[in-house]
Amino acid sequence: MKQDDPEILQMLARFSPKLQATTLELRTWIWGLYPETNELIYDKKNAFATGWGLSDRSGDIFVTVAVYTKHINFGFMHGNLLQDPRKLLVGSGVQYRHYSMDSMDQFPIAYFEQLLHESHLNALAMRKPSKTKVEGQIFVKQRRE
Repeated sequence: MKQDDPEILQMLARFSPKLQATTLELRTWIWGLYPETNELIYDKKNAFATGWGLSDRSGDIFVTVAVYTKHINFGFMHGNLLQDPRKLLVGSGVQYRHYSMDSMDQFPIAYFEQLLHESHLNALAMRKPSKTKVEGQIFVKQRRE
């Protein structure tokens, strides 16, 4: 499984076991829904961030999981376009919206599956043609220094 990749497990090792488990569960869930997408990983000093997109470009990412010391942000790059009747997404930026959590117990999975579907459709509609088609790959874009 992609979640068992030793490099990813090593990147997550600096976080609590609870946040590691939640991150791996979110990754498995997203990969199960969108196996044809690509995962782009950014292992930064203050966070581990991963996003799924339609190519190997960050501009094509439609959903993200960002792990911090005490919480995880499950977010959408164009969250401002999503219907969010329960008003669970937060963010004051122009586009990005997210939901903060620390375990799957706090995550209304059916609700976010609908938002994820909408976000994926939006990404497909906004996608710019690419010369090469890349599907189902993991790209480590940036490593901690």
